[in-house]
Amino acid sequence: MAFPILAVVIAAIFRAVPVLIAWPYPVGYDTTTAYIIQMVRPIPSLYFVFSQQGLHAVILSAVYDVYPHPFVILDAFAVAAQALLALEIYAYSRKVAGLDAGLSFLVAMIFTFNLLTMRLLWDQYRMDLGLIFVLAIFLALSSKEVPIRWFALPLIFLVVISNAEPTVFVVLTLLVFSVAKLRMNLNSLKGDPAFLTAILGIALFALQLELMSSAQSYVPLYQISSIGGNDQGINGLIFLVYAAWPMLILFPFAFRRKLEYHTIWFFVVLAFAVGIPATGLGITKEPTDWLYWMMNFPLAVVFAQALRRKSSDQREKLAGGANTGSTQTDRLFKRAAAALIAFLVISSAAYAVSSPLLPSPYSLFAISYASDMPTGYLQSTVPISEEGELMALLNSTLSTLPRNSTLYLGEQFYGLSLLFPNPNSINLIFIGRISSDANLSRLSDASAGYTIWWTTPNGWYGVSEIPPGFVTISQRGPFSLYKTG
Repeated sequence: MAFPILAVVIAAIFRAVPVLIAWPYPVGYDTTTAYIIQMVRPIPSLYFVFSQQGLHAVILSAVYDVYPHPFVILDAFAVAAQALLALEIYAYSRKVAGLDAGLSFLVAMIFTFNLLTMRLLWDQYRMDLGLIFVLAIFLALSSKEVPIRWFALPLIFLVVISNAEPTVFVVLTLLVFSVAKLRMNLNSLKGDPAFLTAILGIALFALQLELMSSAQSYVPLYQISSIGGNDQGINGLIFLVYAAWPMLILFPFAFRRKLEYHTIWFFVVLAFAVGIPATGLGITKEPTDWLYWMMNFPLAVVFAQALRRKSSDQREKLAGGANTGSTQTDRLFKRAAAALIAFLVISSAAYAVSSPLLPSPYSLFAISYASDMPTGYLQSTVPISEEGELMALLNSTLSTLPRNSTLYLGEQFYGLSLLFPNPNSINLIFIGRISSDANLSRLSDASAGYTIWWTTPNGWYGVSEIPPGFVTISQRGPFSLYKTG
């Protein structure tokens, strides 16, 4: 009983470390640009929840109505999700993968201390929520009690309304599993909860995509798009190698003998994640290489499977009178595995306390993939060390601008502005994400108003200079209020 409790405690403490360092501000880009906005709005309709994968919006908004402290809610969600995922993965390793308590604890730790998981828990709360339900499906289907196995059907609905990537992951996994069963027994799929869960997932996801396409948010299900295309697939694969190479190294050792069915699932799903984005098949407006992020769970399991298989091989060799050279090779394997685990823990711990202004050594390699992996964990849309100054400037701006003035704000700052009183009825205009000099310069041609940006452009979001027509009105820390138009 100590192992699952320890896994939960370590996972919660690890995710709480950046929370305490960054307090009172939450880390993550989407936490500021999406979740805060969703919290301050009314609880969304059931249609929105289904058609826009908005389960997380319902949860956040409902909690905010009771406890209107958005930063506390966001931090608590991240810590709770990390702890719950660690517990579920431990349970999966024990009940489904058949690993012993020690290896199951190791799987939970490898999942906790790897950069793919850290990326998910940084700001992808909707994907975290989906993964929680995915693991619940696997655990339900592994039960010997038939009524519990049927719980997978309502759980697939929760996955679908959480996020697209976990939906694709679980549906494909269950289909591969069903095909494997079908090869053994043609009648094995009749009334099979796993197969029916996959079929229901496909039907719900297809309906959801059609509703999304009607709102022009997503492409139709039947349309093969070049969203991202080959470049996105290649970049995603490079990112997967960067973030998960310690787990990938032991991947082949899990397949030295007869493949276990759950291992086959993940092998095929990994091939899917590698292959589909590279072909340019786009079914959502989200980056198709996000499918790679779902590999944190299966790779952690396969890592432990490789250790178990190697240990089993060693026992057989010793029983058969293996020579000294073979024993030394086994020792080298164990030392290499220990070194890989140590690297995962050290690099993850260093990253958890890093700032984009002072990145950890390994995260410097991620600069080329900044859209996938922030170069420092302690940031939201700005470095955490600068967020207090930004908040103060937003607050004073809303209090001091002339009544009915217009304040143009990019995606990076708009959500934070909704947290302050607006006594002068300032018109807050959302202008989308500012990602280049041209995006910021277009405000010079807009109607007269104001905007907020860094005083000295530092290259963040591709902005290297302040447009000539901007006039500085006030300054707070590294940020300035400008008059535009």
